[in-house]
Order: sequence, then C-alpha cells, then structure tokens
Amino acid sequence: MAQTKKYRVVYHLGSGVEAAIVVEAGSPKEAASGLDSDSMLEFTGEKNTFFQFRMSEVKMVSVTEL
Repeated sequence: MAQTKKYRVVYHLGSGVEAAIVVEAGSPKEAASGLDSDSMLEFTGEKNTFFQFRMSEVKMVSVTEL
C-alpha cells in the first residue's frame, strides 16, 4: 500500500477565482482524480471558506505536495 501524503489541490475557475483544499492521497494524480465533469463539488477550504461548484466549471486543476 502506498504511503499517503498531503497535497494542496487548487481548482482554477477562471478570472482569477480559485478554490483550494488540502487532501491526503497516495499520489498527485490520485489527489486530483475521481470526479467527472457532471460532479458537484462542495467543501470547506482554506480560511474556512465554503466552496460549491460543478467540475464542468473548472478550467484547470493544480496539485502541490505539502
């Protein structure tokens, strides 16, 4: 079993709008995968900000290991 690490996943929604969350996963790919374009994503991210959006609104996803 792969060791899990912490990753910061940033969903770039365009016009400088970003939604970020810290997750534990086995790889960067795993941290950013598992959602199709019709999925609704809801989470409380950094600075206790609540986000809700559809994956179809996401322009790019970036993942950084912490």
